[in-house]
Amino acid sequence: MTEEKIKPAEEAKKSLLFYFLYQRNFMCATTEMAIFDGFIADVFAASENRLAYEIEVKISWQDFMSEIKAIRGEIYAKTYKHKAYLENLGQSKFNGTVRPNKFYFSLPYRFHEKAIKELGDSPYGICDLNGYVHKIAKNLHEEKVSDNLIYRMIRKLSRANYELLKN
Repeated sequence: MTEEKIKPAEEAKKSLLFYFLYQRNFMCATTEMAIFDGFIADVFAASENRLAYEIEVKISWQDFMSEIKAIRGEIYAKTYKHKAYLENLGQSKFNGTVRPNKFYFSLPYRFHEKAIKELGDSPYGICDLNGYVHKIAKNLHEEKVSDNLIYRMIRKLSRANYELLKN
């Protein structure tokens, strides 16, 4: 049996988890977290002071630009999510769904300057694939992560740990 080759996005998510857990000392970080109205966060992390960070990994410029088009409302995919994040600043919930305090795009370093220009005055931030920030995200709201969301993160991580151990 041959070992499966790790895809660049998976490697980036692993690096981002390391960054939040070991360099930033966040209390919890996970991948593929259902966070907003059916949307899945590539990486979702909660700090010890209970602020939530969502990180969307974009390996290619084309992938990033499709997200920018969604932010601008030019394509439907994810437009609803970004509209809710950007038009409801200051609110932690939208239609009863939790939103992160900060939102980052994680991109290869070579795209950072162009990406920062594309985002303009958006509150979204830019970090590299290892988590180092190149444009600081502004708060989308100030409320702390709820006990329910922390519980969901812990359950998700506990299930993942069980699956690793059972094999």
